[in-house]
Amino acid sequence: MAWPTATDVAARTGIACSSGDAGDETSYGVNVTTLLTEARAYAAEVCGRDPDCGFDETDITSELHDYDGTALVYVHHPPIIGTPTVELNDTTLSATNEDFYTYGDRGYVRLALGREWPLEVRGLTVDIPQAIEITYTGGYSDASSGTHEAIPTELKNIVLDIACRWLMKIDERYRQMKNATKVTVGEVTAAFPADEEMPDLLARLQRGRWNLRVW
Repeated sequence: MAWPTATDVAARTGIACSSGDAGDETSYGVNVTTLLTEARAYAAEVCGRDPDCGFDETDITSELHDYDGTALVYVHHPPIIGTPTVELNDTTLSATNEDFYTYGDRGYVRLALGREWPLEVRGLTVDIPQAIEITYTGGYSDASSGTHEAIPTELKNIVLDIACRWLMKIDERYRQMKNATKVTVGEVTAAFPADEEMPDLLARLQRGRWNLRVW
């Protein structure tokens, strides 16, 4: 299953999405497909992902990292798909020769520091800015052919929940209740939370392996 669709939102919320050219709009013109795209972008921002890539599988060219003598290099768009190309101080390293090891699902490469690096690198303990250059394919995809890392089911559900809550807020609070913060209908009273409050969803995003932020 790929990312959630307008059909998934309609099934979860009970709000019909059957208008518009693509059949993904509500009767009052909210494009639910666009809402889902915005939910994915919001989730990616919370997790510190590159806004141009989000969570989606993307080819990353010449990503630079400082060399500080440590063995682990975490990429900016994990997970890593396949074997990346790694250069250290303009010297191409070889995975075949075990110059480095790839831990794709964890999103890092491990340098074999015992190898004979160039003299200008070997033995140095000071930082060398942007001495490591990595080219790789990273991110998630449910494409049916080739090698991919499947989009985590939990991440899909979080994105769907975000979009559903936004649509329900539009439908219930803004349209039906005229942006009231609290409403009473008969014996039932409902209070609408502040727009920024989704602590449960934020917590689920933050503890996932797709999260790059340190909280």
